[in-house]
Amino acid sequence: MLKNKLVPMAVVAVSLLSAGLANAGARYAYSVTVDNTNHRAYGSAGTARNSADSNMLLACSVQAGTSLSGVVSAPVATCSAVDAAGTYGSCSTSEATFVDAVKTSFTGDSYVLFGWNAAGTCNGITIYNGSYFEPKK
Repeated sequence: MLKNKLVPMAVVAVSLLSAGLANAGARYAYSVTVDNTNHRAYGSAGTARNSADSNMLLACSVQAGTSLSGVVSAPVATCSAVDAAGTYGSCSTSEATFVDAVKTSFTGDSYVLFGWNAAGTCNGITIYNGSYFEPKK
């Protein structure tokens, strides 16, 4: 009688354990790429943070405020990237939609594509957030 009860319980236990071990959901790791020829950089901030090399970096920030001399500055967004080989790309802009995109959408787990012109001024940004991008650990 005890054997008849243990078999179904064992089946349920194995089912629950294997459900917890399942690899559910899409997961992507996108290393940082810097393309200075085409003036763009892209990759996942989480993947950059988790990389084994000491080079990879992807960051965007917004600076605004009043200087020590009292000069009020417009908000400026800056995005920077370094790939595994150490290639660096960066841009800055005070263009309102770019600044707003960085302020409202960029997180430490975002996938980002940004571009710049020959003068180093940002001219476009795309920010993706989703469960499928590698989070920082």
